[in-house]
Amino acid sequence: MAALLGVSGYAGLPVLLAACADRRIAVWDLDGKETTVKNLTAVPGRLACPHDAGWVRCLNVSPDGKWLATGGSDRRLKLWAFAGGKPADKPTHDTEAHAGWVEGLAFSPDGKFLVTGGADLAVKVWNAADLTPVPPPLAVRNDQAAVGDGSKTPRAIRL
Repeated sequence: MAALLGVSGYAGLPVLLAACADRRIAVWDLDGKETTVKNLTAVPGRLACPHDAGWVRCLNVSPDGKWLATGGSDRRLKLWAFAGGKPADKPTHDTEAHAGWVEGLAFSPDGKFLVTGGADLAVKVWNAADLTPVPPPLAVRNDQAAVGDGSKTPRAIRL
């Protein structure tokens, strides 16, 4: 297994998830049967949710536990069905999210939105149902955030 970049879980399910440097995530069923190999006893994991290239940089489970979002160094944001703690084989939605790596993501508390942060220094809000962008855009450059609808000069906010 490749290097782990981040670990997450979901309080309602006995599952542990990790973003990996080999294009996928690792999934462990914590209620699974332990196996001993070379004096090491552990619950074996499996790899899932492949990205086309690079690393899966971040992941998050929706508040209702039905969806898993992943972001990667391939600039992609992907949404996977996550029934019973098992991610689907293929994403339900997949979009190019940033001009650089997707560095972080989180669902809103109600699960209706996803927020991503990228290596391009932009913060974006997405409809979680279909990964369409939510206007107005919020872009962060260096130590300022610019908020606007594209029709006027954005207002800068010092962070």
